[in-house]
Amino acid sequence: MKTNACTRSFLTHFCLFSIAFLLLQSTALSAPESVTAAKAGLFDPAVMNESFEESELSSGSWSQGVGNPWSVFGTPGRLFTVYQGGGYPNAAMGSQFIDGYDYTIYQQIGTYTSDTDLQVEAWYGPRVDDSAELTVALLAGPAYADAKIIAAKTLTAASKINKFTIDFNTVTQGTTGDPLFLQVSGDPKRYGNLDFIQVHTDAPTISRTNVKAQPVKTEFSDDLRQLIGDYNTVFDSPSQDETGNVPLGNGNVGMNLWVEEDGDLLFYVSRNDAWAEAMTLYKLGRIRLSLNPNPFRTGYPYRQELKLIDGRCDIEAGREGQKVSLSVLVDSDSPTIYVKAECEVPTMVTTSIYNWRIGNRRDMHEPMNSISSWTFAGAPDSVEMYESADQSDWISEPGVITTWHRNEDSIVPLAVKWQHMEDYADIINDPFKDNTFGMRVSLDSEAGAQVIAHNMIRNKKTDKNFTLRVTTHAAQTPTLEEWQTQIRKLAATAPSPETAIDRTSKWWNDYWNRSWIFISDNSGTDKSAFEVTRAYVLGKFQYACQMRSKYAAHFQGGIFTVDPKIAWYGPDPRDTGATPDYRFYGTDYWWQNVRFMYLPQMAQGSFDFMKPFFSLYLDKAEIFKARAKQYYNAEGIYFQECMSEFGLPAMRNFGWGAEEYSEGYTRNIWQQALEYGVVLLDYCRYTENTEFLKSKVIPWCTESLRFYDTRFPKDDDGRIRITPTHAVETYWVDVVNDQPSVAGLHYICRRLLALPANVTTDEDREYWKKIQASLPPIPKRKLDGRTFPDNAESYNPQRFNFEAPDLYTVFPFRIYGLDITDQPIEEARYAWKKMPNPGHSCWYQTGILAARLGLTKGAKEDVVIRSRTRMVRTDTLVRPLPEFRFPGYMGSPHDWCPDHDGPGNMMSTLQEMLLQNTDDGKMLLLPAWPKEWDVKFKLHAAQNTVIEGTCKNGQIEDLQVTPKERLKDVVFSSSEMSE
Repeated sequence: MKTNACTRSFLTHFCLFSIAFLLLQSTALSAPESVTAAKAGLFDPAVMNESFEESELSSGSWSQGVGNPWSVFGTPGRLFTVYQGGGYPNAAMGSQFIDGYDYTIYQQIGTYTSDTDLQVEAWYGPRVDDSAELTVALLAGPAYADAKIIAAKTLTAASKINKFTIDFNTVTQGTTGDPLFLQVSGDPKRYGNLDFIQVHTDAPTISRTNVKAQPVKTEFSDDLRQLIGDYNTVFDSPSQDETGNVPLGNGNVGMNLWVEEDGDLLFYVSRNDAWAEAMTLYKLGRIRLSLNPNPFRTGYPYRQELKLIDGRCDIEAGREGQKVSLSVLVDSDSPTIYVKAECEVPTMVTTSIYNWRIGNRRDMHEPMNSISSWTFAGAPDSVEMYESADQSDWISEPGVITTWHRNEDSIVPLAVKWQHMEDYADIINDPFKDNTFGMRVSLDSEAGAQVIAHNMIRNKKTDKNFTLRVTTHAAQTPTLEEWQTQIRKLAATAPSPETAIDRTSKWWNDYWNRSWIFISDNSGTDKSAFEVTRAYVLGKFQYACQMRSKYAAHFQGGIFTVDPKIAWYGPDPRDTGATPDYRFYGTDYWWQNVRFMYLPQMAQGSFDFMKPFFSLYLDKAEIFKARAKQYYNAEGIYFQECMSEFGLPAMRNFGWGAEEYSEGYTRNIWQQALEYGVVLLDYCRYTENTEFLKSKVIPWCTESLRFYDTRFPKDDDGRIRITPTHAVETYWVDVVNDQPSVAGLHYICRRLLALPANVTTDEDREYWKKIQASLPPIPKRKLDGRTFPDNAESYNPQRFNFEAPDLYTVFPFRIYGLDITDQPIEEARYAWKKMPNPGHSCWYQTGILAARLGLTKGAKEDVVIRSRTRMVRTDTLVRPLPEFRFPGYMGSPHDWCPDHDGPGNMMSTLQEMLLQNTDDGKMLLLPAWPKEWDVKFKLHAAQNTVIEGTCKNGQIEDLQVTPKERLKDVVFSSSEMSE
C-alpha cells in the first residue's frame, strides 16, 4: 500500500487482526512468506521492532475500510481508521491516533454450543506503556448488540512482541444456538503505544447440530449470472397498490416493497421473531417515502428490477434531467433496511411511518384477532387475553423515530394450565414474555433531517443524495430501556449503505452458487420449462429471505403477508377491521405443511437453513416425553400435527376444557415423530455428521419407537396393535394399524439397523430388533387380481380429507422405491394411479410420489401445474381473479397466502426427478426426467457429494461429481413408464 504522510502518522498506532475463515473453510489460513517490515513498505522497522518478522503478517497490500466478516463497534475517535487486506481474506487493521480512546473489532465465527472449544494464538506488542491492555473475548447472544461475554482473556503488552496462546475450553455460559462472536478490544492508554495481534483459531462448532457448510464458489461465471438474471422481476411501470409488491429479506428481516403510480414508494417491515403475546406474528409497520419532485408520475419513464443475484431491488424513475435512482435492500449481516437514493435535482424527502397498533390494545376475543392466534382461538369468554398497544418515541433522538411493541403478557401460562401441564412448566420455555420488537427510522441527508410530526421525518432542505435507514430489533429484555439501548447500538454499528450493498451482493452470490436447476424445452415451443424454473428460482429466493432466523419459517404467508382485504383465505376479512397482521390459521406449525419448506434444503446445500427446523422439534423432546407421560402414561416421543413455538399444541386444536388433544381431523395421528426421524437420518446421510447422529438423531428415533411400544397394546401374537388411530386426516373411523404408522415403524427400524456398529450400542440394536419383530405387516389389499398397499389393516372407508395414506409407503417412508427389491414397485405404481384425489397444490404429495416411482409424466404434470398456481387478489368481481405482479407468490386452495409449502413441495419433486439417494449409498440420476426438457443442474447428495452437469435431449454432458470417488456410485436411471 502506498501511504502519504498523514497515513504513516496513523500507522504509528494500530491494531492488526487475522483469523481463519471458519464458517466455510473450518481451517486456519497459512501465513504468507515472512518479509521484513521495511520490504513491505508499511511500517517503520525502528518503531515495529525486528521481532515483527516473527508475526509473518507484514506482507500484502492494505486498503482503507472494514468489511465482512469484521465490524467496528462504535465510534472510537475521529482519527480512528480501519484497513483490510494484508494477504488475508479476514484481516483487519485499526489505526488509532488520539490518546484515550478504546477500540473494538468483532466478527461472528459460528453458533454457540455447550461444548464450544477453540484456541487463539496471538502476537501482541510492542508498547511504550507496558500497562496497555488488549482483550480477546467470546460473546454469545441473538445479535452482537445483545451478546454477553461468556469468556475473555486480557493480554498486557511488553516492549517487544510476545506470543500468547489462549484456550477457550468448554465454555458453558451461553445459550445453545445463539450466534458466537470473537471480539478484540484494545486500550492504548496513551499516545505512542502500538497494538499488534495475529489471531488463529481452531474451527469452533458452528451450530448446535454441528452443521457443516458446504464449500461454495466465490465467483459467478458469466453464464450462471445470466441464467439467474433471466428470472429477475422487471416492471416498466409503477403498481396500482400492494398487489405489485416484491419481497426482500436477509433471512429474518423482510419487506414487501412497491411503488404506486402518481404516489410514493412503500414497504411493509417484518421479522420472523416479532412475536406478540398470543403468538401472533406482527408486522413492524409500513413505511412511505415521498419525493418532491415526484419521479413516479403517470407517463414518466420507470424501470424496477428485483436483482436476485444481488438480493436488492433497483428503481430508476423520472423524466429526463430529473431522474431518481434507488437501491433498496435488507443488509445480509445486520437487521437493517436501506433505501439509497441519488437524484439528478435537489429533492425534498418525507418519510412517514404507519403503525395501526399505536394506542390500540387488542382484545383477543375479537373474531379476526382470535383467528390470527390459533394458539388462543376458541377460548371461553372467561379467559382474558390482550395484546398490548404499540408505542413510539419521536423526541429522544433528533431526526429519528422509534416504534415498538412490548409484550406485557404471554399465552404460555394459559396453555400450560389448560393442557394440564403444570407439573412440567419448568421445561416449557416462554418465548413471548417481555419480547420487544420494533424499528428505528432515520434519514441520512447532507442537509440534515428533522422530525416534523410524531410519524414523519423530512430533510431540512432539498438534497440530491440521501439514505433511509430502518434498523429493526427483537429481543426478550427485562426492561424497555435495555431494548432501546440495544437498538441504538445496532443502528450505530450498522455499515454504510455502500458496504451493505457490497456484502449483501456477496452473500446472495454465494447462496446462488450452492445449487441450481435451469430447464429449457428442447423443442423450443413449450413455455412450461421457463415457468417451472421461474417458480423454482423465485421460491428459493423467498426461502432465503426468511430461513436464517432463530425460529422456523411459516408456511402460511411467512413474513410476506399483505393486507387481508386484498387477498384472503377463509372468512372474508373485508369490513372487519382486519389489519396486515391477520392470517387465517395463525402462526402455529402444521407438520404436513412446514416439512415441505425444509425438505428441499438438503439437496440445495442449504444445511444452515435447517437449524431452526431442528430447533423447532429437537429442542422440545423433553416436552414431548412429558406429554406422552401426562396423557397416556407412555414413554417416548410424539408430537401432534399442529404445534406452537413453545412445544404445546395450539389451544384451538387441543380444545379448551379437553382432557387431551381433541381436534377431530388430527386427534389420533401419531407418525409425525417418525417422519421427522427420517429427515434427521437423511440430514446425517448428507453431511456424515456422526456426532449429531449419535447425540441427537439416534435418541430421537429410538424414543419415537418407544412411544408406539408403550402407548399401544399387543395382540395375541405379540404385535403392536395401533388403535385408536387415524390414517392421516382422511380416515378416522374404526382404523387399526394405519399405514403411515406401520410403514414409518418398519422404515425407521430398517434405517437404524443399517447404521454402522461404531455409532450404535448393543443395547440400542437389541431394542430395535425387538420392536421390528413386534410390528404388524405392511397393510395391503387385492382388487381385480392386483395387490397394492392399503390405507390401514382395517378401517371405515368414509373419507374426511384428501391424503393418500397408502402411499406413505413411498414418501416419506421408502418401503417401495426404484432401488428396492423386497417390495414390488408395481404395487405402489398401481396405488398411485388409483389415487382418489391427486392434488397439485399445497401439501398434496402427488408429484414427489410420482418421481420416486419413476412416473415421469405424472411428476412433470405436477410441477407444471404448481408453477402456475399464482397468488390472486380476491377483492374483485373480475374473473379470472387478477394475479399479483410478482410471479413468485404462489396461491393455495387451503392456506393463507403467499403459500410457502407448495413451492417447497414442487422443489422436492423437481429435485427427485433429477437425483435420488438410495439407502445403499447409490445416486440415481434422471430417475424421472422428461427427455423433452434440457437442464443445467447442481445438486447436493449423500456423503457430502455435489453433482453438477447438463442434460440435453436425454443425454448427460459435462458431469462433475465431487468428490471424484463418488462417481462410481452414480446410476443412470432414466425411467419411461407407461402412465
